[in-house]
Amino acid sequence: MSALSWRKLNSNNLALCCARLQITHCEQKGYETNMAQNRINKINEQLMREISAILRELKDTRIPLMTSVVHVNATGDLRYAKVRVSIMGDEQVKQNAMKALRSAAGFVRREVGHRMDIRYTPELIFELDNSIEHGANINKLLHEVIDEDGKHEGNNH
Repeated sequence: MSALSWRKLNSNNLALCCARLQITHCEQKGYETNMAQNRINKINEQLMREISAILRELKDTRIPLMTSVVHVNATGDLRYAKVRVSIMGDEQVKQNAMKALRSAAGFVRREVGHRMDIRYTPELIFELDNSIEHGANINKLLHEVIDEDGKHEGNNH
C-alpha cells in the first residue's frame, strides 16, 4: 500500500470517527437535556405538594379554604418559580387572597427551603388561575342544558 493511499485511508477513518463522535455527542447532549427536564418536572411536582401543604397551614384569614395550587413551573436554573393558584370566590376575595399570597411569598419560600432538599430555593411568583372556576361554570351550564332537554322530552311524550 502506498503512502498516499495509506493517508487517504486514515483520513477516511478519521472522518468516520469524527462523525461517530459527533453523533454520540449529540445523543449525550439530548439525553442530558431530557434528564435535566425530568429533574425540573420532579422538582415542580414536589414544589406543588409542599406549597399546597404550607398554604393550608397559613393563618392568614384573607386566604380562603378553597385555594388550590394548580401548577408550578420553575426555571431551569431554579431561580424563579411561577405558582398558579386557583381561588374560589368573588373578585374581591381573589384580590385579597393574591395580596396575602404575595406578602407571604418570602415565608412560603423559606418553608419550602426547609422541607425540600435542593441547593437553591426558587423565588415564588404567585399568579391567579381561573381554570377550576371556569371548569365548574362549564359543568353548571352543561347540567342546565341537560335538565332543559329532560323537561322538553317529558313534554313531548
